[in-house]
Amino acid sequence: MPFSSNEKIANSDKLPVQITGSKNAPPGEGWWYNEDLAWVPIVTPERIWGSHSLIPGASNPAAADAAVTANPTILEKRTVRLTQDPTSNLRAYEARMTFGDRTTDFYDNWIQPSLIRNLGSMSAGYGIRFYNGDPAGAGVEITTTQWGGAGGSPSWQFSYSTGLIICSSDQIGNFGGAYTANGLYIVGYRYIGPSGSGGGALQTSVTQANTFTQGQAIYLNSGTGLWELAQANNDDTMGVALADAPTAGSFTAIYGGPISGFVGLVPGEYYWVSDTVAGALTATKPSDWHNPLLHAETTTGGMVLPWRPSKDTATGGGGPPALTDRTISATGPITNTDVVVYIDGSSSAVTATFPDASTVDEQLFYIIAINVDNMCKLALTGGQTISGQNGFTFALQWERIQVYSNGVNYIIVG
Repeated sequence: MPFSSNEKIANSDKLPVQITGSKNAPPGEGWWYNEDLAWVPIVTPERIWGSHSLIPGASNPAAADAAVTANPTILEKRTVRLTQDPTSNLRAYEARMTFGDRTTDFYDNWIQPSLIRNLGSMSAGYGIRFYNGDPAGAGVEITTTQWGGAGGSPSWQFSYSTGLIICSSDQIGNFGGAYTANGLYIVGYRYIGPSGSGGGALQTSVTQANTFTQGQAIYLNSGTGLWELAQANNDDTMGVALADAPTAGSFTAIYGGPISGFVGLVPGEYYWVSDTVAGALTATKPSDWHNPLLHAETTTGGMVLPWRPSKDTATGGGGPPALTDRTISATGPITNTDVVVYIDGSSSAVTATFPDASTVDEQLFYIIAINVDNMCKLALTGGQTISGQNGFTFALQWERIQVYSNGVNYIIVG
């Protein structure tokens, strides 16, 4: 026999409190408070929003538009013409990167209003808007209750995580007719900032036309706002990331952590950004601007090194100073030669203080809390900030952040 209705209800009733329902009988032994097993979802790195705390609240679309303008590196507003999924009994419509081509990726990571709090309430301004026809033309908005049932029940729902609209089965004709006659569109807001944590890579999902190939060295051009191939012949074009899984319209920029898809790497070798071929890596260290960006662990992959030299330390042909991986287990400074810093709070509280940002302009630090039995925090000097705050406190063991100095303050970039 299949699961009974009561068993289905008992299982689903426990999901909001993150319990795996395994004790549904006899009565009195299968309630949410005496179950043994937690329900722990699997989360991929690209769904971990490194700059979630920097997303402003938005009570209306105008406030959401202003948030995009003020935070263009982590938020975007996007209009997408939806593609029908023919395998869904014509109920599903997808936000694909190329309309009509279901082999292309989804536009995902849409901002869910209830995920961003605004004065104690959800940020309704980030809500998805659904249109019959192009909203830039004569498109007409389809409200949540249009074609719905009695009492204002909705006829469609949107998956903010995936970028997918599902319509009710009795409204297939209305939605299908609109899709054929005018096209179905959505307008909404997406997270495009750094992602990844835990054992995964520090990375940013980027939607941009490109011709990158797997593993090429890239940098973000501050003048154009576009990612381009890096070349170590100038400090302004030095690579800060490697391109991963590039397509014609998107790619992932990996700042630190594992990457694969190479051919012919030599395990144990360091690879630098080439000073002669844009985007290339070389096992021969360039004479002037040099920045080891990859440490090969196998012939096909390795670790992206989360570091980039400043102008002052890279000039003169001598290259950067000696770099260290260091553990800080008592209150003290982070120095300009640190790259990876392990914060160890096993014996006492630890406050690690960054140097003046002007002395480490354009430098990256990779900070990992290996033990948080006692408070572990990062501090700054001279009123400087880290992503707008006067400090940072680690909450979890193995929590890690990547911090960049812009010469004035520090920014958490991953």
